[in-house]
Amino acid sequence: MKTSAMSSSRLEMRSASETEPPAVPITGPAVPPSVELSFTITFIVLYSFLFFFVYVQLFLILYYKHKRKSYQTVFLFLCLIWAALRTTLFSFYIFNCDLANTLNLCAYFLLYCFPVCLQFTTLCLLIVYFGQVVFKAKIRYEPEKYKRKKLLLRTGVAFLVITFFLVNLLAVILSTKFEKDIIVHVRVIISGILFFTGGISLSIVIWKLARMTSANVLLEARVGIGVVAAWF
Repeated sequence: MKTSAMSSSRLEMRSASETEPPAVPITGPAVPPSVELSFTITFIVLYSFLFFFVYVQLFLILYYKHKRKSYQTVFLFLCLIWAALRTTLFSFYIFNCDLANTLNLCAYFLLYCFPVCLQFTTLCLLIVYFGQVVFKAKIRYEPEKYKRKKLLLRTGVAFLVITFFLVNLLAVILSTKFEKDIIVHVRVIISGILFFTGGISLSIVIWKLARMTSANVLLEARVGIGVVAAWF
């Protein structure tokens, strides 16, 4: 009798536990599908506008025969490629969302990782440009020393860009062989450290430019704007 009573009580406890709601409530999507579609269309329109705006700027440079091999041209080309890749990626979420989540390695790197590499390259391009203005203002009457400083700056920035590119490329390749979550976390941490380093470096360069009157004059002579306007 005791054993039958114990078994019946265990069955009642098990059935009660099965009918109890889970500790963590199951919720639906945070954003309704209609809102997600609206955000996707908005981003596509913005990226497309940026693409055509930059394209027109490059066409004007070619039409008016401005200097083609310049920091401005490289910056515009980076923005053009970045906007094109982002427009392509967000277009997948409208026409074929499943395909966007099952891309091969090359397409995945090109659409997801390469735009971030372009952003970091743009940041490093700004560091090189403003850094050279600072060096030229400090040692403008010592051309040999200026060339050494400029070469050292370009070499260091090129090393950071190559490191950032290789980290993202290796992360995509290794994600197929090892646990993907760990690889993604490592890639995000390293990329964040490099972005933080680049941001601090650019802030220091801008701060030095603001404190140097000669650098401000040199920057105005180069591009026609002052340090404050260049920063904003």
